[in-house]
Amino acid sequence: MTSDLTRRTNVVIVMVIILILFYVGTLLVNNYNSRIQLIDASRKRFVTVFEKQAMAMGYFFSEREQDLVALSGSREISTYFENKALGMSMQYGLGTSLLDMQHSFTTLADSKKIGEVKIYNWIAFVQSDGTPVTTVSPQVKKNIQRRFQQNLSLADNCMGTILEKRNNTTHAVITVPYFFKYRFMGYIVADVTLETAFHHLLDTWDVGDSSRIYLFCPKSKALFMAEDPVFGKWVSEHLAHEKKRSGFIQLKGLELGREKQVLVFSRVVHTPFFLIHIFPDDKFSSGINPRDALLIMVLLFLLVFGSVGFLIHSNTQKQLLAGQVEASRRNAREFQQQNDILFMEIAERKKMEKALEKANRELSQTSLTLNCILKSATEFAIAAIDSKSCIIHFNPAAERLFQVKREEIMGQHFSTLDFFSRVGNEQFYQILDIAQKQGKFEYDLIWKNSVDGGQLFRLVVMPMHNDDGINVGFILFVVDNTTRYRSEEKLRLSEERYRTLVENMPDIVFSIDENFLITTVNIPNSPSYSLEAGDIVGRSFEQFIHEQDRKQLQKLTRSDFREKKKYRRGVRFRFLSGAGKSSWVDLNLHYQYNNDGSFSGANGVLTNIAERKLLEAQLVRTERLAAAGQLAASIAHEINSPLAGISALLALVRKKNLNDKKAIEEIDLIRSAFESIGSTVKKLLNLNRPGLDYMQRANINAIVHDTVKLSEAYLKKKGIIARLELSECVPDFDCHPQDLGQVFLNFINNTIEAVESARGAGGDKFEILSCQNEILITTRVSADKIFVDYVDTGPGIAPEDLDKIFDPFFTTKKQLGMGFGLSICHEIILRHNGTLRALPRENGAWFAMEFSPVREV
Repeated sequence: MTSDLTRRTNVVIVMVIILILFYVGTLLVNNYNSRIQLIDASRKRFVTVFEKQAMAMGYFFSEREQDLVALSGSREISTYFENKALGMSMQYGLGTSLLDMQHSFTTLADSKKIGEVKIYNWIAFVQSDGTPVTTVSPQVKKNIQRRFQQNLSLADNCMGTILEKRNNTTHAVITVPYFFKYRFMGYIVADVTLETAFHHLLDTWDVGDSSRIYLFCPKSKALFMAEDPVFGKWVSEHLAHEKKRSGFIQLKGLELGREKQVLVFSRVVHTPFFLIHIFPDDKFSSGINPRDALLIMVLLFLLVFGSVGFLIHSNTQKQLLAGQVEASRRNAREFQQQNDILFMEIAERKKMEKALEKANRELSQTSLTLNCILKSATEFAIAAIDSKSCIIHFNPAAERLFQVKREEIMGQHFSTLDFFSRVGNEQFYQILDIAQKQGKFEYDLIWKNSVDGGQLFRLVVMPMHNDDGINVGFILFVVDNTTRYRSEEKLRLSEERYRTLVENMPDIVFSIDENFLITTVNIPNSPSYSLEAGDIVGRSFEQFIHEQDRKQLQKLTRSDFREKKKYRRGVRFRFLSGAGKSSWVDLNLHYQYNNDGSFSGANGVLTNIAERKLLEAQLVRTERLAAAGQLAASIAHEINSPLAGISALLALVRKKNLNDKKAIEEIDLIRSAFESIGSTVKKLLNLNRPGLDYMQRANINAIVHDTVKLSEAYLKKKGIIARLELSECVPDFDCHPQDLGQVFLNFINNTIEAVESARGAGGDKFEILSCQNEILITTRVSADKIFVDYVDTGPGIAPEDLDKIFDPFFTTKKQLGMGFGLSICHEIILRHNGTLRALPRENGAWFAMEFSPVREV
């Protein structure tokens, strides 16, 4: 009985224990599931928070791109490309606009900060080939070019963000394309040190020390802000092809510490990057794994069987509490979602109402402005036609031009107007078709008549489109350009006559500004000037004034400015006409002044007076020769009279002493001396005789011989020997013997003066033809031409002066030279149908003359 009772009691106890164990096991399983659900809910909540953190990071990148987009719309950048399109140089406009663009970049970079730390390291404008336009450091320029070659496709022309590691720091390179007039010009590039913004966000999120957050780029398979390459490789293998927006990954096969780690990832909005968070696995399970907790509970149940009831009660309370918490959270989420939706709807509605109100105001203002423009357009006849070519608008100016009332023409076909009927329907439809294709068409219409030549109208046709881009009609602008056309034609003819007059003037007409810079100039087609207008414009007028005349002209102009004179006439100076040459000119100036009396510029005319100066010099020389001739005639008279008496007495004495041979020889010697004196006087008279201007037959050998004979005594005194090698075959020809004698006499005098000058400077004798200073004159005949060479052994002519010695006013004589001697010689040879050249020679001068005498028949 007792055993049965015991057995029954044991059975009951066993059954009770089994029931209790079953009940406790059920509670443990439920508790396990509840903890799993709590962990899942906590993970989901953490993922939601982490997604918001990734969204914040995305907004950070988006804000940087928006900064650059706003910068691309700045006026400074568009001004730079406008100046560049206009062809401005760095000195005139383009450099200033580049500095303005650089300043706007610097201002943005300095204004954006996180706390006291700037967000942007630098902002630059980079061309499509990777060349920076704005100023950056050489290292930054090198990094930009390398980055553009590796990561940017110039065909994409899109904005984006690139992460790169540089000097143990992570940088975000943000690029935004820039278009000028729908043409891609380059990128606006900004560099951001990501650690600064990243640590600021971590501090804001209050991430624990045991957690780590990184950025991962699937495209480059690079992990940023991580120093462990093994971990970076593991992340690249698991996330490179991840399609989900966010999630968890258990870190298996990777040792990152003693504790088990969990990786949570979320895509950063508006970027291709993942935000990665590494934290211990016990973050959600309060340090205990659910399976470990189940084992502990079983052990505790076996050890403390008496606490089963308490545990059951505790688990029940926890289950109820978990359900209530879950329901409360679910209700809170639903309420938050409804609140967010309602807030978005209210904000969207307010935004639409404001946009509608703004559009209505703009439409009203545009309508008022358009009506005002159409009614106030007195010079433009404006009409509009619909798609059926019927008139739907007609402004007052159109009523006056077409002489028809608006009420009469509205709704009528355009062909009812006499103006368009003259154009013709077919031609007018062609005009409309061209305007539809090109967006605008301009056409000149001429009505000719025999009274005033006709009328000229300007017709402009532009299509009208609705919001869908469908053509709904055309706007016609008609302007009566008859008066302006006739005025422009008269002005054009007047300008053409004036231009022709100026261009055919033999004088230089020019204008200068307040700085004496030549602004306009007209160079006549004359051998006196070897300059072009392009060589003069933009240069100072003083650069073309001979240095010896520059101070005098400056003194005159300063005096005119003080006295506020309007004109300055008849100023003579030497004008540098190019190629090292100068010409005497007369200057006439008309000054111009501003309202405050300051000098603003002048117009002037330069008249070449070189020929006039040459004629004046020849006149002076002729007068001198005439005076010398008169003096020579007086001297000859005074000498010839005693010589005639002496010759008669000598003849009488000789006749009385015919038998005395010695006396006869002495008398003949004396008579020869007197004859030499008479011959010298005769040659002097012939050289300066003004009555021998006519052409006569003469031999060049005789002219050379007489001229040398006349200067023989003076040459001997100066220690110069004159040698003549004259060809006997030289024929006579028509010439002016006195003029040719003057040429050779000028050569001889120049030789004497040059030798004297060289001796005075300490020079030695020049030994070329012989051991002494010599003059050699040779004549020869070849091919019906006479050649005369004059060679001396003086100091010679500098090679750079060979082309200028025949120019008027050119001289190498410091004090007494006027610069006309060789110029007159050159003119004399030219009048004799000959040429005169100065040939180069190492020591001495060499003048070569060539004559082409007319042979007698």
